[in-house]
Amino acid sequence: MGTISLCVIAKDEAEMLPGLFASVRGAVDEVVFVDTGSRDETVRIATECGARIVHHIWMDDFAAARNCAVQEARGDWVLVLDCDERLAPGSAAALREAADRGDFELGMLPLYNATRSDATAEEILSGAARDDAPTLLPRFFKRDDSLRWEGRVHEGVTTWLTHGNKRVVELPVAILHLGNAADVVQAKDKLRRNLNLLVRRCAEEPDNPVMWSHLARVLLRDGQAEEAWQAAQKGWAALIRARNGGDLSYSVAPLVTVVAFLALQRGEESLALQVIRQAAIWGVSHPNLRLLEGISYETQALSQDEGRSESLAAAGDAFEAALRMGTQTWTEDCMPGATGWAAYTRLGTVRLLQDRWVEAQQAFSQALQEKPEHVEARLGIVEALLGQEEPAQALQVVEPLLSLDAADPWILAAFATRNLGQVEDCRLFLKLAVQRIENGLYAPHRRVYVHQLECDLAALAG
Repeated sequence: MGTISLCVIAKDEAEMLPGLFASVRGAVDEVVFVDTGSRDETVRIATECGARIVHHIWMDDFAAARNCAVQEARGDWVLVLDCDERLAPGSAAALREAADRGDFELGMLPLYNATRSDATAEEILSGAARDDAPTLLPRFFKRDDSLRWEGRVHEGVTTWLTHGNKRVVELPVAILHLGNAADVVQAKDKLRRNLNLLVRRCAEEPDNPVMWSHLARVLLRDGQAEEAWQAAQKGWAALIRARNGGDLSYSVAPLVTVVAFLALQRGEESLALQVIRQAAIWGVSHPNLRLLEGISYETQALSQDEGRSESLAAAGDAFEAALRMGTQTWTEDCMPGATGWAAYTRLGTVRLLQDRWVEAQQAFSQALQEKPEHVEARLGIVEALLGQEEPAQALQVVEPLLSLDAADPWILAAFATRNLGQVEDCRLFLKLAVQRIENGLYAPHRRVYVHQLECDLAALAG
């Protein structure tokens, strides 16, 4: 029977530790706990939970701390977790079975990001308290003296993995990650910490496109859109240099995702499509790229007369492709809802623009099954009902949404009342819609409806 060492690195994680230790009970034989300078009760709690404490001077280098932990491990296998992570219930048996089988060197474990730090395991695994698909990460290793992590932040084991003939398997051992929830990120100022380390790593590795993609994402999350665009451009230049030099080792999807996303933010749909097409030429497949491809075509269609139907068809195909990818697990992060609610919502909007009302309603209903509070999908249901000449039902569905400080529900309510012959209500609702339209629209195509309603009301008055 193979023994398992849990390797953890920590600093001031007292609040998170009890949950971590409870989740691994029965799954591991020892805990190697590397503390990098805690000032709270972290070390005391870890000691009371039976961990073997190793003190390590923090050097702004996550890889160095992880390597310290791995070198202290005594088990046949090494499990790597962070303090804000938990093994999902029932994982111990699967982990033990894999260790006893022992026919691999690296186990890839699916990680689920929680949207709330207090979310239950059931909520996270079901999708009720998570936005994105799970990501496969290298977390379970056959202990090897040559195992080394590299990189001061977003550290990895690429060199170790590519040396020799390593066998890699996917294990049904889910990790629940609480640390990506907004309250935890804000409380620990993770954004600032990661930003500083990423700036340093990009300076140290200017030809590493993956690190530039990470930096761009953190800058964007920090509200620095122009700086994020500059980092993405540097990453794209580094990727082109690597590909032209025959280096195929870098993961392409993260960088293409951030470049295309930022291009769309800047109103450059053609550029977004250009980088996505280049990725396709390189053989890269990922739901993020299909989702962004669909959004690019959908956005183009809104400003087109000629070619509009072709753009909408291409958008629909891309969103459907993203949805078909939902049965797979990916080694790169998926955008929130890329294989589910977001893709269904975008597909529903495309179907609205194609006057395919029943299909639109079906797509929005699928989105709401995953994300019941999703306003854009609820509004889409209302518009689909109007398209099916069900104004009374549409008015009933839209009524709870009139509390939103947005124009969309008032526009749709005006349409419903117009179709019901309630002209004065229509006039009032349209007035309230116009007052709110500068706040933005959930679906930009509804701006045209305002002019249409104004013309209809003028005709009725005239």
